[in-house]
Amino acid sequence: MGFFTKPDAAPTSQNAPLTRERVEAFLKSRDWKYFVDSDGDLGGNWDGKVFFFFLMGEKQEILQVRGRWNRTLPAAAEAQVVLVANEFNRDKIWPKVYTRVEDDQVAVYTEVATDLEFGAADDQLGQLVECGLFTGLQFFDALDERFPDTAAQGVVTDGTADVDAR
Repeated sequence: MGFFTKPDAAPTSQNAPLTRERVEAFLKSRDWKYFVDSDGDLGGNWDGKVFFFFLMGEKQEILQVRGRWNRTLPAAAEAQVVLVANEFNRDKIWPKVYTRVEDDQVAVYTEVATDLEFGAADDQLGQLVECGLFTGLQFFDALDERFPDTAAQGVVTDGTADVDAR
């Protein structure tokens, strides 16, 4: 073996285009329950929090894993939530965290988005899905700790109305 010769490496999976079917296949491989809502969006519940898996971009090449906290706070509490989100965004790489006022309540979202223009191997796609889920859950756990009264008495908005459970 020469100095610059590498030993045979274990076979790696090939990149394939991003598709909803591939995301669904990953969820199935983990035995995770998921649904397709009335808009045709792929989503699921993890620890009572709703996450969606969106394909975006001109060629549907961007995977976005978006989570929504299963509780809301009064709109007056938005500044407090933004401070928690900012602290988290400053200290963590993922996920992006933001708020929206919806019907005089503060809803909190997480997002992890990745451009997969050149495709992704199955293991890479799985890692990206898990990153979006698990880092989102990590933030939602932090919210539950910071707002314990709300966690105990909050309004549950699980987002599963009009869904086709799989």
